[in-house]
Amino acid sequence: MGSVLGKVSVEQPLYEVEKKTAEYEIRKYPSLRIAEVHRSDWKKEENGSAYDFESQAFRVLASYIGVFGEPKNKDSSNTQVKIAMTAPVLSQPIGSVETRMDDSSLAFILPKEYAEQQEPPQPIDPRVHLRIIPPRKVAATTFSGTVNRETLEAERAEKFMEQLRRDGYRLVSSKWELARYNPPFTPPPLRRNEILVQIE
Repeated sequence: MGSVLGKVSVEQPLYEVEKKTAEYEIRKYPSLRIAEVHRSDWKKEENGSAYDFESQAFRVLASYIGVFGEPKNKDSSNTQVKIAMTAPVLSQPIGSVETRMDDSSLAFILPKEYAEQQEPPQPIDPRVHLRIIPPRKVAATTFSGTVNRETLEAERAEKFMEQLRRDGYRLVSSKWELARYNPPFTPPPLRRNEILVQIE
């Protein structure tokens, strides 16, 4: 995840801003292809805190695209393919503040060529899943600072969803995503984080 003083230098998905307020944006995203790891696929002994899962899942996904050396993937000709890092990294905690987030996930968005025509290389690690997110409309609120590693900003997300309902938006579900654009060494005031909520 490239970043110079908070400026994100890696590919990001393009989107259309339908509406912008002081608190949030309404965006239209095209189809995206992601590589993701689900907490439910983790062995019971590996399932620690939300922070533990995120740290381990990040390493698994980084290995898939080749951050640490040879990519742990194979294309149709049985060749390992290095895949460029993009932003943001997506976390999807399932449930509300009160419920245990035992089916959360962490995902990398793959470069746009994999969302359009080119098939991405298949992961070697069975915990990495590839899937397509169809075009969607989301409400996004942006904030800086350090993300709460245990709750992944669940309370902030709940308040945002309440605000959207008050403003007349219909939510597709109670699920939400946390999007993080910067690497960990970025100073907290310069970090870009977002809560994404899919709406009708």
